[in-house]
Order: sequence, then C-alpha cells, then structure tokens
Amino acid sequence: MQVQAHNELHSIHLTIDPIRRFSTFTFNQSYLMVNMRFLSLHKDNHMDVTHPARIAHLDILRGIAVLGILFMNITAMGIFELGYVHFDPVLTSDQIIIAFKALLMDGRFRSLFCLLFGVGLYLQYSRLIKQGLTEKQVQAILKSRLNWLLLFGFIHCTFIWPGDILMFYALGGWFVIKRLNRPAEQVIKLGIQLFAISLFIMAADVLLNAEFTQSYSRQSPQFLDNYALWTSGYLNQFIEQVTLALIYFITFPLLSLCYIAGIMLIAAGLYKQGLLSKGFDKIRVKQLLVITLGMSSIDILILLLVPSSQQISAYVLGSVSGLCMALLIWHWLAIQSPHSKLLAFLSPLKSVGRLAFSLYILQSITMVILFRWLMPEWNKTFGQVEFMLVCSLYTAVQILVANWYLQHYSAGPLEKLWRHLATKKLIKETQKQQAATQKMPETL
Repeated sequence: MQVQAHNELHSIHLTIDPIRRFSTFTFNQSYLMVNMRFLSLHKDNHMDVTHPARIAHLDILRGIAVLGILFMNITAMGIFELGYVHFDPVLTSDQIIIAFKALLMDGRFRSLFCLLFGVGLYLQYSRLIKQGLTEKQVQAILKSRLNWLLLFGFIHCTFIWPGDILMFYALGGWFVIKRLNRPAEQVIKLGIQLFAISLFIMAADVLLNAEFTQSYSRQSPQFLDNYALWTSGYLNQFIEQVTLALIYFITFPLLSLCYIAGIMLIAAGLYKQGLLSKGFDKIRVKQLLVITLGMSSIDILILLLVPSSQQISAYVLGSVSGLCMALLIWHWLAIQSPHSKLLAFLSPLKSVGRLAFSLYILQSITMVILFRWLMPEWNKTFGQVEFMLVCSLYTAVQILVANWYLQHYSAGPLEKLWRHLATKKLIKETQKQQAATQKMPETL
C-alpha cells in the first residue's frame, strides 16, 4: 500500500510539475516581454523615456519654462537669502521692471514647470500601463526616476545653488504617482484643494514672520554681511547650502507639498480630460484671463505702494495669477495647428525643452561662477535692468547651444544619465529573467 501510494504521488507530481513549470515559464516570458517593450522605448533617440512620441508643444513649453525661470532666479544667484535688495532711494527703473515681472513672470514659470512635471508623470504612468505592466511595477519604475531626481536635486542644492526645485518635484512626485489611477475629476478636485490649502499656508507663513522681515538696502549691514558670506570661501557657502537643504527636507511636508502636488495633480487631471491637449473652451479662457489680470493688477499696486510687501505679493498673489497664466500659455500653444506660423517661430525652443534638465543645472553653475567668483561686485551695483540684460544675453546663448547640441547628440547629458540610472535596475532584472527563461524549456 505504501509503495502504491508513493507511486501514485510520484505520478501526480510528474503530471503537475511540468504544468507548474510551464505556467511559470509562460508568466516569466510575459513579464520579460513587457520589460523588453518598456526598455525598447529608451533606444529611440527621438522619444523621452516612456512617451510614444515627443509632443511638440510640450517641448516648447519646457523651453519657455527653463528660459523664463532664470529671469526670476538671477537676482538670488549671488546673494541667495536676501535675493534682490533695492537701492536707497528705490530706482524708478526697478519699479517698472518689478511691475513688468508681476504682470508676466511672477509665479508663471514655476507653475508651468509644475504643470509639465505633472503631465510628464501621467504620460509615463499611462504609457507603462498600456505596455502591460502592473500597478506595482509602474510605481517602482516611477519611484526609481523620482529617487534619482531627488539625489540630483540634493547635489545641486548643496554643492551648486540652494534655490533648487528638483528636490521638491521629486518629493511631490511621490505623493502624486499614487493617485494617478483615480478618475480625472477626483484628481483635479484634490489638486485644487491642495493648491487652496497652500495659499493659506503661504499667507500664514509670511504674516507670522512679518516682524522678522525687514526692508534692506544696499548700504545696510545685513546686506553687506550676506554679501561677505556668499562671496567668501567655498566651504562657508557649502555649509550654508547644506543647512538650507536640510531645512527644505524638514519643512517640505508643511510648506511646499500642497503647492507642488496640487499643481501636478491639476495638470494630470486636466490632461486626462483632454483639456491640456486640445485647449479650454471660451468660458474657461475668459475666467483664467480675468483672474490673471485681476490678481496681477492687485500685485502690481501693492508692490508699487508698499515695496516691503514683496514676499506676500510674490508668494500668494503671484501663485494664483501664475497658475492661471501658465494654463493660458499652455492653451495658447495646444490650440495651434502642427504647421502654424507660431509653432514654426517657436520651434528653436523645442531643442531647449529637450535639454531642460541639463540647461537648468548649467544656468546655476554659470550664474554662480559669474556672480560669486568672477564678478561679485555686480551684486552691489546691478539694478533690475542689468540683471535682465544678463538674462537676455544668456537666453540667446542657451537657444543657440541647445540647437547646435541636438544636431550632434540625441539627448542632453543629464537627461541621458537620469534615464540610464533610473532603468539600470530594471535592465538587470530583465537580463536575469531572460537567462532564467532560457533554461526553463530544458526542464520541461
């Protein structure tokens, strides 16, 4: 009986084991094929990570954002903590340019960057899902990209310039990717709620710190002390930048998460609905235009009458008008036909957009060297006009370099490195899986 039972069990095992192995082999083959399809996307020199094809107006928008952000950052490239400090008395030219920035620049480019990042995450997510990857696999791939971006941002913040935004995008992206599978209406609603909360946090932060905020001039001891710090030896600058990076990490959930994640979710939801690919209807365009002009007008009035209120104007009013105007810019480009004269005129910005990551870091390196090491005295003597002139000249250089570079290379150096690092683990797993599946048929 025991021998018979043993033979029966052995017979069952011989029957089941090939089926189990075949099932495992089939699953592994399927998983391998999915991974190979995903990795093949990276071999196309004209495709960005997981996009089925580059979307022309997205590259142009990236180009506008990365070029425009320097106009807002440049006054803090030398003396970071104080940013732009007025002369005493305040220059008329400064007032004119500050009003111009409030109308067309404040909050526009950081909002545009957040929108682009949110849409980018959604495009990557949807493409990977269509390729057959599971939710868990997609989350792992996107987290890998965000983890590496966080590291890039930390290096940028601590070693080069402490005004980094990449860390915030990576941290905000962790929150966003877990909610991309929700219906578009829910994603937009959550995004609006978070954005509204961020405005209250900004206002409260500025008001609570109002007593510690002073209006400095170029002759004030505070300005001269900061000038001495940021133009001193690199070790002093590095220690200050490490300290600021740690403060960013600690305060991000409270001060920045709602703003960053809110705009990203709004962008992802609107793209899901097709509004960022086809444009808004006339009613929504008018609403966005009214809000933009209204908030910008109030912002300008406050800045001219009470120059010391620059923080609350730039943070709160600039964030609202900036988001609305960024959406209008997006709409303006989305409704253009592929062969429109406008897109043809803006086509040089496509190359800038494709190199946005590399150019953003290069901006910091170039301007920090210029304003801290080569020409530190410019921090004392430059007004808004001179800063704008430097930006304009460097903008022309970036456009020329980007278009020349992409005639010889397929991707920017940092874009290529980021892609390689983010997919390196998946490539190794795929190679192991491929080796395992090649052995499977021999045991059937």
